[in-house]
Amino acid sequence: MRRLLSLAAAIVLFAAGVLSSELRSVKRPHGFDNEVYSASMALYGSLPAHMEGVMPVPAQTHFLCTVTSYEKVDGGYMLIGAGHCTGEANSDDLPKGMSYSVSDNIGTEKTPVVLLKAVMSDKMDNNKDYLDYAVYYMPTSRSFPVIPLGDENDVEIGSDTVDVNFSLGEKMTKQLAKGYVASEVAQVPSVMAGMMLVTQFDSHGASGSSIVSEKTHKIIGLVIGGYDGTTTPTIVIPMSKIKALVQAVHKS
Repeated sequence: MRRLLSLAAAIVLFAAGVLSSELRSVKRPHGFDNEVYSASMALYGSLPAHMEGVMPVPAQTHFLCTVTSYEKVDGGYMLIGAGHCTGEANSDDLPKGMSYSVSDNIGTEKTPVVLLKAVMSDKMDNNKDYLDYAVYYMPTSRSFPVIPLGDENDVEIGSDTVDVNFSLGEKMTKQLAKGYVASEVAQVPSVMAGMMLVTQFDSHGASGSSIVSEKTHKIIGLVIGGYDGTTTPTIVIPMSKIKALVQAVHKS
């Protein structure tokens, strides 16, 4: 049976390959969703070639997370993402001293960015004051849409959202996830006190992506986590917790 299934799969893949050469590519989204799509980028971290003991280690670049353009400034754009996607805020999981870059999609040209600030509280469980955000400056002469920072208090449970992310990084590609606000901001003693839930499809690599309100057309939160092996919604840090801190970064 396994051999028969394998053969059938091979036939299907062959047919799909023939069809793909005859069909045009899927088009980008229309309207405001295309603005969110174009403002969302893949974030990469790079380490230069170096020595470990007597062994040379070549330069390495790895996909990290998702970031979004939220403001046009002199010479470029401000980008927002998650602090836990940086070595500066999350040295337990990532190396410090990385240089960062972004790309429009997996496999497209990378543009260097400057990390201006990265914050990640020690732990999220039972900590209503948990913070997790990063701010980057992208110097460029190219033109990008911006999705401004908003406030989750302008929406309600059930409000429609859109999120563009890079779940599973280079294993997949840029993805648009439609969703909706699924909860109020949780209170103590919830282990996610201070956070809210949004129902949408995503996974590792979506961290830092922007939850955008289809009502206000503004960012109302950032994806920061979830529970593997469950069908529970995505954990989101509300924008009201970090908005003033983010806005203060490039003004300092």
